[in-house]
Amino acid sequence: MEQKLANSKAKLLILCNPHNPIGKVWDKETLEKIGELCLKHNVTILSDEIHCDITYKKNKYIPMASVSDKIANIIITCVSMSKAFNLTGLQSSAIIIKNEEIKKSRKSNKHRWSSRTKYFSYTSFWSCNKIKSVTR
Repeated sequence: MEQKLANSKAKLLILCNPHNPIGKVWDKETLEKIGELCLKHNVTILSDEIHCDITYKKNKYIPMASVSDKIANIIITCVSMSKAFNLTGLQSSAIIIKNEEIKKSRKSNKHRWSSRTKYFSYTSFWSCNKIKSVTR
C-alpha cells in the first residue's frame, strides 16, 4: 500500500469501512496505519461508511475519522441510511468533511460531487438540520 501511496499521482484512497462485500470490520490499529500512511504521502481518504450499521455485534465498527484528529483532517466520510434501513428509494446520503480546504473544494466543484437529488431528500435533510438546531 505504501508503494502505491508514494506515487505522486496518488491523491485519494477510497476505503470501504466496514468493507463490502466481504464484511471485514477494520480494527483501530489497521485504520491508524492506513491514516498515517496517507498523512505521510499527502493522500486524502474517502471513507465509504455506508455499511456501518450492518455489522455483527462481536465486531466493533470504528469510524475512520475517529482514529485521530490529524487523520480526521484528511477524511471525507460518506454515509447513508439506505443500506442498513432498506431505504434505497429515498436516495439520500451525507458527506462529512472536517477540513475546511476540502469543504471549499467540494463547494467549488459541486457539479462533480452530486447527482440529481429528489425533493424528498432535500426535505429529510432540512428536517434533520432543524432538529439538530433545536437540540443543540
